[in-house]
Amino acid sequence: MNQKRTKKSPSKRRRGKGKPNPLSSENKGKLEISQRKPNPNWSDADLERYLKAVTNSISKASAQEDGSVDITEVWVNSSLPLDLVLEAINHPDITLPDHVKSLKLYGKEIWKKAKEAL
Repeated sequence: MNQKRTKKSPSKRRRGKGKPNPLSSENKGKLEISQRKPNPNWSDADLERYLKAVTNSISKASAQEDGSVDITEVWVNSSLPLDLVLEAINHPDITLPDHVKSLKLYGKEIWKKAKEAL
């Protein structure tokens, strides 16, 4: 009854055909932030709620010494999809906390506070 168990090699999980994963290691550093494209499926009340969630997550996120905040931390804290977090950041009605000087994604600065506001 004592049989040796052999280790099975882990099976590679395949993603279905379609959009590539923007967060995969092969796409690291290739993510481009484009102009805001409003989603027609979101009502103004929904968008306002998302803006508030992103603002709260940014204020709770730990800022680096230079005042930058990593968007991946905001993404995890808010539990919102990354594209929605990015859209909220690019929205003209968002107000970010004073201690935040810039926002970074994978080390790339995607938002910087205007010099007049500094």
